Amino acid sequence: MSTGNSQVKAKTPAKTLAKTPAKTPAEVWVLSVFFSPYKAVEYSFESCCFASKKLAQEAMRIEARRLYKNSDIIQEAEDKYYREYEAEIHFGESEDESDYRREFGYSINIEQAYIRKILQHSC
Repeated sequence: MSTGNSQVKAKTPAKTLAKTPAKTPAEVWVLSVFFSPYKAVEYSFESCCFASKKLAQEAMRIEARRLYKNSDIIQEAEDKYYREYEAEIHFGESEDESDYRREFGYSINIEQAYIRKILQHSC
């Protein structure tokens, strides 16, 4: 039976900081909704962030379906369109023709972004 010295030395904060790798920026997924009415200069653009691609994709599908179903002009159109891809959805009325009632349609997409902290130094 050995009674040797089994003390564990505590690391000093300076040593711990020196061995800590630099933090990478936090990943987020940005959902953007763009709408421009026919022949209008104004447009609307909304966006929000999600913690994962899966959450952003699901929110994109839900929001696209809601906007698509709630547009009376699109629902009354005979030639409405709805195109869904992995990271974007486009839909509207009369994709290939002009009409005085036409809604240009919507574009909804998700993009990966990173959040990083910018340190500001005061003088």
